Amino acid sequence: MLDKAFSLLESLIQRFAWGGMLLLVFAVVVTFIDVVSRKTTGWSIKGVVEIVQLAVMCAAFSAIPFAFSAHKHVSVDVFAERFSVKVKAVTEALSLICSLTLMSSIAYFGTQQGLLEWSYNDTTMTLGLSKVYYWIPLVTGSGLSVAWLLLYISIRLNSAYIFLKNSQ
Repeated sequence: MLDKAFSLLESLIQRFAWGGMLLLVFAVVVTFIDVVSRKTTGWSIKGVVEIVQLAVMCAAFSAIPFAFSAHKHVSVDVFAERFSVKVKAVTEALSLICSLTLMSSIAYFGTQQGLLEWSYNDTTMTLGLSKVYYWIPLVTGSGLSVAWLLLYISIRLNSAYIFLKNSQ
């Protein structure tokens, strides 16, 4: 059951990451068009900074759960290679706990700030976009990261339990 939920979550995370990547490409294209059109015709895309900032927020926070899912976070293998299996297991557990704490905090406080922005009905200067839109990718990305970490930790604990049970 955990494995099925885990694979569904990883599939969702991959789709989310693809969407973020496409939005990043969109931000590059919009910026390119804006710069070229300003230099050649003097015309500029209204609100390009707001559009690009929102696309980059989406791209950044869609990459975080994908990095967890693909195990592609930066790590220092120089020291970890020399650790025993037990020490590696402890460092992985500490890393997962720290990651879960950080991502949970980002999700919680991001939600609080997004709700505050929503209650103020705060908007951007040029396009008048609700500032809540800037908090949605942050909360979604960190929430997906928390969900992935919780499932991953559950699977690892279940595997450890089965291993210990069978080794007795």
